Amino acid sequence: MMLLFSIGILVSCIENNNIPYKDVVLEIDTIYVPDHFKFGTIDTIHIAYSLPDDCSEFRSVYYQYQDTARILAINALMYDRAICVTSISNRVIKFPIEVFQMEAFVFKLWKGEGVNGVGIYQEIVVPVEY
Repeated sequence: MMLLFSIGILVSCIENNNIPYKDVVLEIDTIYVPDHFKFGTIDTIHIAYSLPDDCSEFRSVYYQYQDTARILAINALMYDRAICVTSISNRVIKFPIEVFQMEAFVFKLWKGEGVNGVGIYQEIVVPVEY
């Protein structure tokens, strides 16, 4: 009986993967950071973001190095379903930060694109103590 239950769960997961989807990038609402990082440690920041509807799903954190800055956004999946309920879902995830640079961290939170297609960013600076 347990085997049939397990197979049922596996099949339902596989069927969900057959729904067409597209990758989208979502803006970050804000991040919660400490007053400072300590050099040589691993610290944690909290990233707040919003999913626009029940057809959207978190995939990963977009985290790109740019000198001493870090560009942050949310990679999400948007499923192509006939009906999507518009219901904003606010989420917060923990994200580890390895503090192995002596300069302050500049987090550039992606806020979308301007009219000319250039990215709009909010910057948050966190100093590093030794």
